[in-house]
Amino acid sequence: MKNIVIRDATTADLPAINDIYNAEVATGTSTWDGEPWTLEEREAWLARHGDDTTPVIVAEVNGVVRGFAYLSWYRNKSGFRFTREDSIYIDPSCRGKGLGMPLLAALIQRAQAARLHVLVAVITADNEASIRLHQRLGFEESGRLRECGYKFGHWLDVVEMSKILE
Repeated sequence: MKNIVIRDATTADLPAINDIYNAEVATGTSTWDGEPWTLEEREAWLARHGDDTTPVIVAEVNGVVRGFAYLSWYRNKSGFRFTREDSIYIDPSCRGKGLGMPLLAALIQRAQAARLHVLVAVITADNEASIRLHQRLGFEESGRLRECGYKFGHWLDVVEMSKILE
């Protein structure tokens, strides 16, 4: 895919971010939310992110937001203050076209610049594309939880992956 621009998200991006996310709520298992997010919820979410250690970035293709990614606190305890969880969502029409790699690479760079120590990815086990993407950028499987989630009438496993940053 050409003409990809990775940049910080702004409030103007929230409708596109919400559309991408809510498509996954409705049809996928990359999120286990059962109800779509409102724009007000998304605005509050962005207000909780955006500092050096919890950035929100977007991937624009020809000026249109087609993906987004962000870092969140892994656990809300001081011992985890150097650890963040990454999340990546791609517009269904653009999956498998090379947007995940630059988004995740940018998150890794931002985490390193913020002097974080570990990134964690919590991935639904059937999301083989996300697992492969994380492996390509140096993440290793660090755990698996069996049948810990339930969506669309079946139990879901989670693969936890981690990367120690330089």
